[in-house]
Amino acid sequence: MILDSTAITFPDTSDQKIQSVGVMCSFPHKVPSIVENKIRSTLTQTLESILLSEDAKSIDNYINAKNEIESRIIEGLNIVFEPKGYQIESLKLSLAEKTEAVFVVIPYGASVSDVTLQIDTRSFHPFWSDRFKSTFAKSEEKMTAGFTEFLVGLPVKAEEKDWAFNLLSENVLDTENLESLFPDMYIEIDIQINETAVVNISINPSEPVAKTLRVRAYSRSMFQLVLDPIKELVSSHSNIVVGIPLSWLEKSKSEIEDAFCRIIAEDPLSRKLQLSSTCNLYFMERDPNAAFLEVKTESKTWNFQAEAMIDIGNDEAPDEFESHTGFMLGDTFECFMVLNFFPDDIRFRPEIGLGLHPLKDTFLAAAWDINESAGKFYFRQYLSRDTRIEAEVFSENAGQDQYGFVYKPFQFVSFGAFTDGDDDYWLRAAFAF
Repeated sequence: MILDSTAITFPDTSDQKIQSVGVMCSFPHKVPSIVENKIRSTLTQTLESILLSEDAKSIDNYINAKNEIESRIIEGLNIVFEPKGYQIESLKLSLAEKTEAVFVVIPYGASVSDVTLQIDTRSFHPFWSDRFKSTFAKSEEKMTAGFTEFLVGLPVKAEEKDWAFNLLSENVLDTENLESLFPDMYIEIDIQINETAVVNISINPSEPVAKTLRVRAYSRSMFQLVLDPIKELVSSHSNIVVGIPLSWLEKSKSEIEDAFCRIIAEDPLSRKLQLSSTCNLYFMERDPNAAFLEVKTESKTWNFQAEAMIDIGNDEAPDEFESHTGFMLGDTFECFMVLNFFPDDIRFRPEIGLGLHPLKDTFLAAAWDINESAGKFYFRQYLSRDTRIEAEVFSENAGQDQYGFVYKPFQFVSFGAFTDGDDDYWLRAAFAF
């Protein structure tokens, strides 16, 4: 019991007793308002239990022993409050039928005097962590003020210091404001209580998230082997997409595509070959856990192509390996050399030519066959990413003309149907390098 009335001798006086107790608390040092209210409530209940109980003495009795009563109450309350990090410095009782009590409460030992906020984005790709930090910075001052209001004045090393912090956690430390900044994210807050309290804010994605990134790369002006390092490079940055809520990916689609393009452009191989890329991020209902990235990579300066071709149904056309090396003259013109190798008779057929790219999906060219001293014309029109029509027309030997439709379902393999314009038709399988 905080005050034992039997330990104090009261002289005989009138029997008028205290009818009510009003408590005021003064906090010279800042204390969180919810902790203030809890302390005030506890002090009020304690005084009422002493001064308004059935065993309570008369007002005159208390007045005659006022100093001792105040001292005993302070002593008893500090047994309760000091382990919790607070101390009753003084108490002034105005004893009457409506008694007033004024407590002065101060921290007992060290208390929180400052607050810093930290946002943990280490699990995210820099693309996202930079965006999160930028979003957080816009509200950091307001949030710091809010946490300062809640944390400054909390005890640091008190035996039962968690009493005040738990009280705070149950009532005011919610994540609603942060979740409004980061929708579809789960926010965790970890607070380290020291004289400078550290609030660690962790952002975690909520389902549904992309669980895999599937990359497809293609090019019309580069060896297909060049695309593998590009695919590996893109896959090494897959955490731009993997583990991110689908809503964020859809909302930031164009920025994500630009980020992958910058990553490719900054690669040493891309710089050396002067590659430029366009990326397309998309999603498919049949595979809701996956994101798909289509990467188209072209060179601004070079046009390298190489294929091994096998014709089926055309006995007059031997198997051949064809390489195309072109140098761009601006955005439209291209000078090039084509080298055909026929392994059956170990024969080479070189060509030089000038090409025209009037549209991004169209190629027209005139070439000169050095061995045959004859002209040749090329036409190629892409209908889609995977399909094209093409023609090779010889000025001297019309029997060698080729008109075909080509479908390329895989990075290294394509299939085509061809005719010479007369009665011959054949199929072609081509393997790109």
